[in-house]
Amino acid sequence: MVRRHEIFRTAFSTLDGVPMQEVRPPMTVRLPVVDLQDVPEADRERRTEEVVQDTIRRPFELTDPPLARWLLIRHAADDHTLVQVEHHFVHDGWSFGVLLDEIRAIYPELAVGRPSPLPEPPIQYADFAAWQRAWMRDEVLDRHLEYWKGHLKDAPLVLDLPTDRPRPRVPSFHGAALRVELPAELSRALRESSERSGVTLFASMLSGFAALLSRYSGQSDLVVGTGAANRRLAETERMLGMVVNTLPLRLDTSGSRASRVSGAG
Repeated sequence: MVRRHEIFRTAFSTLDGVPMQEVRPPMTVRLPVVDLQDVPEADRERRTEEVVQDTIRRPFELTDPPLARWLLIRHAADDHTLVQVEHHFVHDGWSFGVLLDEIRAIYPELAVGRPSPLPEPPIQYADFAAWQRAWMRDEVLDRHLEYWKGHLKDAPLVLDLPTDRPRPRVPSFHGAALRVELPAELSRALRESSERSGVTLFASMLSGFAALLSRYSGQSDLVVGTGAANRRLAETERMLGMVVNTLPLRLDTSGSRASRVSGAG
């Protein structure tokens, strides 16, 4: 995988203050093995989590690829956990799906001594980055800037949600994630409701989220951030790289006019 995808072999540095990519030749990648077979079964899950967290906490040096590391945890002769930690410079969530698909295709062949069944990638991330830089300039850049200036003109700077403590003078931007599992019956009902309304499940969930934020904040003009895959070209669908783009969606919940959910790639 490191040979196939240049992004794993890319160093990020600066030249005269300008960021640049430097693709290194194919390299040998170490796969350390942590053997937990002798750890009592009752303690094995806790010990596994400690090993994983230790692997995550170690920082990357951007000038020293690969900007990913792998670790194999052996629980038993036929039970292993493969840990992959990568810097977000390497790839996004879409890329991770591509990575898993390719590993599933390549591993069984290599395990029996056969070559990889996959063709070489049509483009690499550096090709995409160069194309995007050449495209996003002059009148194209001006057009996109004007769009976003208009889209976000007079947008609220703060979502005034009630809090249990005063806002700090200087925001820390320390965030967290809260995962909630919806019952299968509710998920199915949401999908069916979206289909009847002729909208995507994302649009339905976003509308509910906007209504909740508006109710708690008392604001009808909202800006909500969301991730977009940003893979509009077919050639980029199987490419590994950091392509995802964060878009601000400006929502109007006042009811005085049709709400808009708009954004450009």
